[in-house]
Amino acid sequence: SLPGARLIWEVSTGAHNIQQLAERTGTTKQYCARETARLRDCGYLETLPDQSDKRSVRVVLTKKGAAALSELRTVKLGLEDEMRARIGDTAYEAALKAMTDLLGGKG
Repeated sequence: SLPGARLIWEVSTGAHNIQQLAERTGTTKQYCARETARLRDCGYLETLPDQSDKRSVRVVLTKKGAAALSELRTVKLGLEDEMRARIGDTAYEAALKAMTDLLGGKG
């Protein structure tokens, strides 16, 4: 799912707790906890005790999650290449900036 892909992408930037993932994805802690549990059950994520905060867990990628992330990056690069070929580099960069602005810098 697209939300799952976004969560995997965010986790790939380092181990995060649920609160940090909610902030980075612009969602609620409840949503991130549910989605993390689903992705953990599917084998993409692992939750580990947070040594600095016993009430929290760290969320990390598994090998399966890292493989999925690699596939996501390949698809993303392919889509970018296709868009650049269709509309040109200048129009692509303008569209990318506009979308990033619309998302509040969360592209």
